[in-house]
Amino acid sequence: MNTIYILHYHLNPGGVSRIIESQVRALRAMKPTCNVVILTGDDGEALSFNLMGAEIVKFSLLNYVAKDATVDQYKEMFVLIREFLSSRIQLGDIVHAHNINLGKNPLLTLAVFKLAQQGVSVVNHCHDFAEDRPDNWRFLKEIIEQNFGQTLEHVLYPDFKNVCFIVLNSFDKARLINYKVKEKKVFHLPNPIGAPSKEIDKAAAHEMAQKSLGLDHEKLIVTFPVRVIRRKNIGEFILLAFLFRHKANWLITQSPKNPVEIAPYEKWKQFCLDQNIYVFFEAGERLDFETIMFASDFCITTSVQEGFGMAFMEPWSFGVQVIGRDIPEVTRDLRDFGIQLPLLYKKLSINDDDDQRDFARLSMEEQMSFIAALVNDEAA
Repeated sequence: MNTIYILHYHLNPGGVSRIIESQVRALRAMKPTCNVVILTGDDGEALSFNLMGAEIVKFSLLNYVAKDATVDQYKEMFVLIREFLSSRIQLGDIVHAHNINLGKNPLLTLAVFKLAQQGVSVVNHCHDFAEDRPDNWRFLKEIIEQNFGQTLEHVLYPDFKNVCFIVLNSFDKARLINYKVKEKKVFHLPNPIGAPSKEIDKAAAHEMAQKSLGLDHEKLIVTFPVRVIRRKNIGEFILLAFLFRHKANWLITQSPKNPVEIAPYEKWKQFCLDQNIYVFFEAGERLDFETIMFASDFCITTSVQEGFGMAFMEPWSFGVQVIGRDIPEVTRDLRDFGIQLPLLYKKLSINDDDDQRDFARLSMEEQMSFIAALVNDEAA
């Protein structure tokens, strides 16, 4: 019997892992006897794939790869990745790869391309794009073109009959067609949004959050339900937390997992301590996610880049309105479906040397400097 292999760098809690869970659930509902194997570099925390009848196979080289290895080391790792995949995946199997083109592991990107070149059916599920992340794009070019002598665009978007693409929004579908991918091979598949597994009275949830997190019971609760990485634009969240400190408690649910993201995140935490800006970090480690969501008066997003935009959608299933920064390429589809998002802003303009700049476009150091100036100068 042929096997469906679901491939992702890791299974840490987050958006892609939730989509993989729903994918396994759907496959089980449609064809209970099909073989489903999840290949990953890190099997994550407290995820229940095994309970749904999916085998998990962990191989560490499938996870994010370091950017400071030598050419010889990269070539050795590539051989090991190819051997691992080839020992399991046969013609007739299907590989459903999540974010394989993102630039987190160009060796894995190239290895999956080689499988497709040999005739293995590959579904490339694009949640995000390296083209939007200069560091990732440079890394892909360095590994795939300079180290392995392959044409990057051909590796990322091969014109093989056995390869198709899934995108999360119409903007990305148009993007792929613009990249010369045939329209018939690009499928627009919005992410599913599940209902909460339990119902909690809002007043009761509010009280639980106040007790567990030590919140001011006279203030609103504003939650950023996210794992903090740079594109989430945490500096803007902290700016708003300071400006509206008298109105609300400000919560962030999760810290980053990616080692590259941890240092800037810790700098922001220290900055808040130094400037006496009260933000409750890692609230999700003290209280479960659903209780926090039911307790929230608003959810906020300051992100500058999203694939599907779960941050715009998920809070509504908890009866919570969304405020914050709009991303028109994403929210256009949601509005076309009839969803109203009236509390979003297009940009946050600041005066900087007589010029107006969008706060999100400042560097982390510039954002910190601007916020510190406000904290330390009441007139400002």
